[in-house]
Amino acid sequence: MADGEITLKLNETLERRLREMAADEGVTLEELGLQLIENQIAGFGELDTEGWTGPYIAEDLARLEEFERTRMGVPLEDVERWVRSLSTDNPLSPPLARKV
Repeated sequence: MADGEITLKLNETLERRLREMAADEGVTLEELGLQLIENQIAGFGELDTEGWTGPYIAEDLARLEEFERTRMGVPLEDVERWVRSLSTDNPLSPPLARKV
């Protein structure tokens, strides 16, 4: 395998969707894959001397600061109970944030 070359094994459904997207965009499957990966990586940001930077990181840090200030959140147990209820005849309403 050449430097910078990666081989991915996709299931048939994903392969078909990617080929359709590439055709719709008028690019090769390889070009589409590269675009998707570059876009995804750009969203994660980069590590510099100040720490992680990027739009997702900034958004997460703002949410963390808001939680630390207000202590409002939805406990995992509440989310799990709600998700389990979705497959029953009596699904619960989504849990609300509360002081934790």
